[in-house]
Amino acid sequence: NDHHKLRGFYRHVMVEADRVYTNMELTGWPVSGEKALAVRAIIEREMTTLEEAMHRSLRKRGIEVDSKVFASPDRLRKLVFDEKQLGYPVNPDTNVAYTRNGKLSTVAPALVHLRHKPFIANLLKWRNHAKAENTYIDPAIRMADSRGRLTTSYKLAKVVTGRTASGKEDDAGVAIKAKFTEGMNLQNLPYDEYGEEKAKVR
Repeated sequence: NDHHKLRGFYRHVMVEADRVYTNMELTGWPVSGEKALAVRAIIEREMTTLEEAMHRSLRKRGIEVDSKVFASPDRLRKLVFDEKQLGYPVNPDTNVAYTRNGKLSTVAPALVHLRHKPFIANLLKWRNHAKAENTYIDPAIRMADSRGRLTTSYKLAKVVTGRTASGKEDDAGVAIKAKFTEGMNLQNLPYDEYGEEKAKVR
């Protein structure tokens, strides 16, 4: 009886859903390269402003670094926690304070206890902007120049909670990060507003 119900669910729900989602995958969504470029320009201006603010915070401590440090976990780790530099305390929650390799982590949950520090607050904002640019805006610009449409690959039965997942798949059918492909996770577009224009990636 359970197998009969399962077959009915598959036939009446999953097969139909697969047809609809496959059509969406093949069709895609129109994207404006001009608008994407405009949003990227706004994001980059805000990132530059944040970088300048971070450098000012560091200079007050007598620290001079190049901006590449902000995107380098190893160099950032030393800058944030080394006593000869900022010397900030490690997150007391050991579950987030360290990486799997036992190194001090610099991901957002590991730095959240320092968000009252101007440098860290600006760093977290800068990272969000960088992710929006690299993961969504840049691929959108490339897709606008090629097909003129955003694409993704839906997974109807990938998540144990039952919700739909999306992303891009390689030739083996294994989901891989959007920055390595021309597809993206269209269900996770950032809702942040940028600049006085209130531009949005979404």
